[in-house]
Amino acid sequence: MKQMKVLVLSLIVLMGVGFTSCMNSEDNSAPYWMGPVEVVSSAYGSTYFKLGEFKIYPTTTSLMAIEQKQNFKPLSTKMAYISCTYSADGENANIATTQKLNNVNLTYAVSLDGAVESVATKEASNDSISTAPVISLSDVMSASSTSNDGFSILHNRYLFVGISYFFQEYAHSLTLVNYPNEEAKEGTVVFYLRHTGTPEKEGVTLTSAALAGSYPSLYFKAFDLLNYLPTVPGKELKIIVKADINTTNNKLDSENTVKDKEYSITYKVEEEEE
Repeated sequence: MKQMKVLVLSLIVLMGVGFTSCMNSEDNSAPYWMGPVEVVSSAYGSTYFKLGEFKIYPTTTSLMAIEQKQNFKPLSTKMAYISCTYSADGENANIATTQKLNNVNLTYAVSLDGAVESVATKEASNDSISTAPVISLSDVMSASSTSNDGFSILHNRYLFVGISYFFQEYAHSLTLVNYPNEEAKEGTVVFYLRHTGTPEKEGVTLTSAALAGSYPSLYFKAFDLLNYLPTVPGKELKIIVKADINTTNNKLDSENTVKDKEYSITYKVEEEEE
């Protein structure tokens, strides 16, 4: 939890470094915040966002506008990437201390939710099969620029990751698949990242990572692992994600593709602070 607090404070300072075109607001002089958040929404219309203990409360007017203009659905979204502007006066004068932003003007919101599937056996009729490799997995929440974990766990629930792949014009789908009947070491859970979609043309050099500033949902993904993670404080679990990696081209059957490259972390259930 202490590490999450440090990350949130860093995000307050660093996430608002520069708007890209799709997230621009009309008031370019107002302070702003942007980054990944969990969406907390109720059927009664109340919606706010959180990252660790940091909470963001949008105005009803701006939330409704984003729902209509960008087809954002807070009730069915678990993790999102948002941007907002706010007044630095009054209740928002010291957000590092209060850990909240009130009455923000929401200017952008997009779901980051990725699918998680449990399939009895590989290549079963309901299995997700990769049609293209990815370039890399990155732990974008790490405070260290040299992290090799490939992903992080947010809120004792979400596997959050930056996934780079070659991209030009076609739809891409990213799914985590677990095979419960596959033998695994005790205290370990294994997922396979499946990248599906129409293969890109030859010679594509543009990547999802390069587009992250303008189209964050192409690069950032959040996978809900609630049904796979332990809940007892202090309990540890090794989480392995296997992915087909090719840094040269988008061909799955290329000699440059490294099959089932492993990324892993040892996850420990955070103990609540008193």
